[in-house]
Amino acid sequence: MKKLTGLLCALALLCGFCLPVFADNNDNTVKITTTVPSTHTITVTQADGAAVFCNGQSGSAFTVERLSQPQLLVRPDSGRVLTRVLVNGADVTGSVQGGYYTLPAQIYADGSCYHSNCYYLANGSDSTDTDIIAKTQAQFASGEVAYLLQNGREQAVWGQTLTGDNKQDYPVLNGAPVYQGTPCTGRYSNTKEELNHDYRDGNCIYCGQPEIAYTVTIPVTVELGNAANATAIISAENVTLPTDKTLKVTVNGPFTATLVGTTDVTAQYTIKNGSTALENGDPVLTAQNGESPKIPLTFVKPDAAPYAGSYTGTVTFEVSVGTPTT
Repeated sequence: MKKLTGLLCALALLCGFCLPVFADNNDNTVKITTTVPSTHTITVTQADGAAVFCNGQSGSAFTVERLSQPQLLVRPDSGRVLTRVLVNGADVTGSVQGGYYTLPAQIYADGSCYHSNCYYLANGSDSTDTDIIAKTQAQFASGEVAYLLQNGREQAVWGQTLTGDNKQDYPVLNGAPVYQGTPCTGRYSNTKEELNHDYRDGNCIYCGQPEIAYTVTIPVTVELGNAANATAIISAENVTLPTDKTLKVTVNGPFTATLVGTTDVTAQYTIKNGSTALENGDPVLTAQNGESPKIPLTFVKPDAAPYAGSYTGTVTFEVSVGTPTT
């Protein structure tokens, strides 16, 4: 299998001036002269696996004429791809055409260089550089690497056709734009669209998010005796959620019981979580991945029912999964 490695070439451009100063003691004047160099040195720093040529010569340092427009050729080894070119820290990858980059006519100043956002096709331990990241063949083909290489640039530089007869296995310069899906951030497409998780054996095969699963237990009935309050346990077990999601159970009223055999004789009761009386829409229970809370609720019987007899009513508990709010 050929090794596809992301490479970066950075150029440090240097210049110098000679400024001698002479004092003429006879007339108390100072004569200042300067010598402007006719050439400059271009220094190239590159990742392993690429060669840089200037005027047909390869190397890491080149001498060029002042105010010229030297053309550099960056040629990756077979099976590798150029990912970024920096000139004095500025990204000029979008100006590289066919591997060639033409430097502007200017007097060059000192520059710094580095490489980042580089990827290679995983095939054993092919890179010891922590800034060059291994990606699988599937990750390259999915569009993930093209999306990472584009890295939020406003100018279209990297792309890849992901479907159809012209589907591409690797990122290309000036290719079709690649967008990250939502809610599944492990899926990519050439259009902005919602891409859902695909769960297999409890996890998404694209992003690894666990499948949402839980068991919430709520008593079917709660009976208040003649004089005593009643307790009911609301519980959640086997909670499996993405790390950014929370399971929530809320209680919805009204907390009203109606005298059996009537439609208009009612009594109000109270539900408490500890010492706190709950209101309509209040949360009863929250749980995140792996948690198993059990919440006892106290149903407080009415102090003053208008008539003797049996009263009955319904309270609803709503279960939802969402992003926690602060």
